[in-house]
Amino acid sequence: MRYEELSIHATEHIGPLENEQLAELSDAELEAYMSENGFRESVKLYRANGNYVYREIAGEGVLIPSGDLPGNVMVTLNETCAFLWEQLQEPRTVGDLIAAARAVYDDPNHELEAQIRAFVEDRVKTGHIWEVK
Repeated sequence: MRYEELSIHATEHIGPLENEQLAELSDAELEAYMSENGFRESVKLYRANGNYVYREIAGEGVLIPSGDLPGNVMVTLNETCAFLWEQLQEPRTVGDLIAAARAVYDDPNHELEAQIRAFVEDRVKTGHIWEVK
């Protein structure tokens, strides 16, 4: 058997069952439950596109295109986006990003999760972030 680097990812539980109910499911029932409730989506890994160089200029995070990229557009990142960019230097799930951000940022309006999901989705569309698995 080939050794793989150790990897653990936070996977949020978005289904209707309580933890105790999950623990009582058979393997087949748990697999079906996870499939029905978006678990497969939550194990996708994302990583920052290495063709962008992150720099901090005048207190703001800036992504500078390098290599063979279409257009010539620099992107500024606020503090939270810069934090996510830093996290994405290694492959991470959306759940990993949410857990890391919750450990650092207050979220009194409970918007953090939705905003991180939108950030990843938007940055994948623009090519700033790659889906790696």
